Amino acid sequence: MDRGGFILSRGVTHASEGEWKALPHLLEQLPLPPISLAADTAYYAGRLRQILELRRITAYIPIHPWQESNMVTRGGFEYRGDHLVCPQGKMMKRATYHRRTDSYQDVALQKDCQACPVKKECLPPNQKRRYLGLTIYYPLHLEAQERNKTPAFRREMSRRQTIVEGIFASLDRLGWAKSRLKGLWKSLPSRSRGWTARGSWHPSPTTC
Repeated sequence: MDRGGFILSRGVTHASEGEWKALPHLLEQLPLPPISLAADTAYYAGRLRQILELRRITAYIPIHPWQESNMVTRGGFEYRGDHLVCPQGKMMKRATYHRRTDSYQDVALQKDCQACPVKKECLPPNQKRRYLGLTIYYPLHLEAQERNKTPAFRREMSRRQTIVEGIFASLDRLGWAKSRLKGLWKSLPSRSRGWTARGSWHPSPTTC
């Protein structure tokens, strides 16, 4: 949906799939590439943030609570690009990559952990050294945290709440009989309408 309240693209996803997984296909249907996207926490996925980054689309998407309270920041570990540093200043090496979760496991040296003055508080039971998993999208999460502190983020969230949620609430009451569509979608019968992403697209300047 654009800032004028017109639905530009829509599609169908299985109920068991995350809503964000439909967005790459929806992006291909847009008449012009957007320069920004505002969406709710359902679209927090790191993979989606990466897709938007590669397309040079500024993402205004809240950080999920579990991303805010990950073990790196909560445990006092420092992120340094290709490795972590523990609260005692010891470097942790990047080890196993887990394809299923798109994450790396960073591991500390056993000799460092065993000589550490706070090992009893830091090490989980039955472990001789510390392991930490970190998503490959962590740098994008850090960028999002900074962007979400800006006036631009608050402005886009306000627009989304007013335009997108307001229109969807009205359409739900009307049974989608009076939805405003652009492009080929407006020729489809109402029974074919499928699923529409509840995000707001900011089109490129040439569209305005």
